[in-house]
Amino acid sequence: MHRRLCNYDNAMKDLSAAIQLAEANDNFALSRRAAVYIAIGDIVAARADLARVKEVRSENVAVLYNQAVAFSLEDQPSEAIDLLRRAIKISAEARHYAVNDDLFDPLRNMPEFHELINVHRQAEIDDIGGRP
Repeated sequence: MHRRLCNYDNAMKDLSAAIQLAEANDNFALSRRAAVYIAIGDIVAARADLARVKEVRSENVAVLYNQAVAFSLEDQPSEAIDLLRRAIKISAEARHYAVNDDLFDPLRNMPEFHELINVHRQAEIDDIGGRP
């Protein structure tokens, strides 16, 4: 929330505390802290956090989702789309979050992003018996 309100000092404090408590394995906090670093112009620190996010090998939806964020922020859209597709395949909730997550803004104009969101939206409609 601090990041979206451009309150970068508080965002950095909260995210760094979360990372320290999680013993540096909090992909969500790392990817969000990277977004703050990008916003304040510290690309070197952002890349260090993003590299840590991308190192983890997992089929966990949260890990895949935050890796997709990392690749999105690093302007690697095909990798981001692939990871997001895998996350959504595991849990349709990831699609809902991706629709509203501003860290995917670099992907918003891509047909692949729209196709991914729409394909999974239709699958959700089909799962509830065709009701919108």
